[in-house]
Amino acid sequence: MGEEAEIAMKKRKGFIVGFNLNLDAIVHVNNELLDELKGSEIYEDLCRSINEGVGHEISASEATIFLLSRVFEAYNARFRLGGNGGIIANTIATLGESPVILNAPHLSARVVEQLNSDGIRIPLRSSHGIELLDPVSALSMRGGSDELIHFVFEFETEKGGKERFIVNGGLEREVEIDPAFAEISTREAKRMKGAVISGFHLLPDEMCEDKISEVARLLEAWKRENPDLFTHCELGAFRNFRLAHRLLEEFRGMLESVGMNGEELLGLSGVHSPDVNPDTIFEKAQELLGLYEPGLVVVHTERFMAGVMRDEGYDPDAFADSLDFGARVAAAYIMKGKFPDIREISAVLGGCRPTSERVIEKRDGFVCVTTGVYPLPSLVQAVGRGDVFTGGYVLRASEILGGD
Repeated sequence: MGEEAEIAMKKRKGFIVGFNLNLDAIVHVNNELLDELKGSEIYEDLCRSINEGVGHEISASEATIFLLSRVFEAYNARFRLGGNGGIIANTIATLGESPVILNAPHLSARVVEQLNSDGIRIPLRSSHGIELLDPVSALSMRGGSDELIHFVFEFETEKGGKERFIVNGGLEREVEIDPAFAEISTREAKRMKGAVISGFHLLPDEMCEDKISEVARLLEAWKRENPDLFTHCELGAFRNFRLAHRLLEEFRGMLESVGMNGEELLGLSGVHSPDVNPDTIFEKAQELLGLYEPGLVVVHTERFMAGVMRDEGYDPDAFADSLDFGARVAAAYIMKGKFPDIREISAVLGGCRPTSERVIEKRDGFVCVTTGVYPLPSLVQAVGRGDVFTGGYVLRASEILGGD
């Protein structure tokens, strides 16, 4: 990067984040709750997920969503911010970045009260044009709308951790793009440091092709305005991984970074194995880099963080620093039970050391990086940890890999 480009990069501030934003309703699984769900379409999948100790996400019919609404109310579900886009945006804003322009076509009072009002800005079209408003002001001017709710069953694993089984509905609204967001994000892209897109795994198959093309056009517009914009795409548990490959093909050449968890990488690669280990991750991540040419592939797991890039690409130590920072943010979130700011990360983790030292090694023209996670003396909040890691990682990566 030349001197003028570096100066311009250092003046950039803020993120663009889309697309899914919802509420998570969370209950802890017990035998009584399982009895209530016997005979429902989700019962067998839920039991399998609990028995295997592996998180999972599925879609359900309107009848099942109605049933879950009643059951979750009876079991006094707790509510928290949900959606890949919502959690990633809130993480970045709570860490002090501003503005974070968030696609939020559906707002409700319960969502707004959990968003960071200091950093997050919601586009709203008015008689004065498009304004960027804090969440409270946006809700006041726009009015509330129907809530998108994901139903989260939280359970303990045999290893002492927590996992979750998620049921969603209303998928046609998950990656709805607010026209005001599309317009102002393109206009502001030249001033922004980075952008994150996510939520595609929730799209119904019949909508996926058109929505991917729509997002690709938007991504192309951002990169045209700002070629140095650090762009990250977070994948998910696709029901049909053919669509994930279609997405990566459509976004070829426009992504600095692609992220997912270990199970999602194996599913994307057609590997049917519960064993998520660094060697397998490195092999499959290298294949993705070869096929779709993102700058970086990032994989988060419960035991380690991993990343792969081409040799002679980014600074490997800076890449490892980004992975480690994401792991620290996620650990602080899990132990604290809410989004941490910069000062709280050190306060919560104290002198806690990662479970393993970072390893940087070259393999066949690629650089493979692993960093440890942070041991947790207490576990308050497991839901959303992957997206919190992603928020921390992309913020740091945009600064030290993007040239800031």
